This record gives sequence, C-alpha cells and structure tokens, in this order.
Amino acid sequence: MYTKYQIAKVQNISLLDYVEGRGYELIYSHSDVRLKEHDSLVISNNKWKWFSRNIGGGTLDFLIEYEVRGFKEAMQTLLGEKGIDENKPQYKEHIEEQHESKKLSELPYKNNSSFSIFFIPIGI
Repeated sequence: MYTKYQIAKVQNISLLDYVEGRGYELIYSHSDVRLKEHDSLVISNNKWKWFSRNIGGGTLDFLIEYEVRGFKEAMQTLLGEKGIDENKPQYKEHIEEQHESKKLSELPYKNNSSFSIFFIPIGI
C-alpha cells in the first residue's frame, strides 16, 4: 500500500528522464520524442500515447502498460522504496520511558506531630 504522498511523488517523475535512464533508444523531433522500437509511441509534456494501441498516460502508466509491470512493482521501481506492509499494524511502537516516579500507592509517611503547625513563621 502506498500513501497519497508517494503516489503524488511518482506522478511528478519525469517520463523522459526515466526512459533515457533506462536506455530506450529515442527519436527526437521538434515537439515530441518517439521510441525507436515503436514509432507510434510518442512522449510529450511528461505524458505518453501509444497510438497503435490507443493507450497512454503518465510515468506510472508507462511502467504498468508498456513495461507490463504490476502497480506495486512500478511504484517500487520509481520510488526506490517499498510501500506500507498491509499486514503490519499502522502505528508507531510506543517505547516507555523509564522514569523514577512514585507509584500512587506509595504515600509519604504520616507525621503524627502537630508541633510544626503551631510554629509556622507569619512574618512578624
């Protein structure tokens, strides 16, 4: 499972940078780029369209449709990281800090002397 942030991050990855980095042979024209192996596949403005198959989309769609990868594999390839494991609980582990604190059941010793009450300084 991937977060909304990770999916948004993938949508901003440059398709042209990706295909160049993967070693695809490209044909550059004045307004777009085509794959040499499939000249009906056009890349322009971070989108692609494969006219002979009538499919297209963004960078993530390119991996899913053209490279025939599953969603999770495509996300992992683009992000370089795995998503959230759905089988693990989605909370942070609570680590208890060890403090020296008194328990509520431990009360101070009772002072049976009322002597201290009578000799409270009153500032005279």
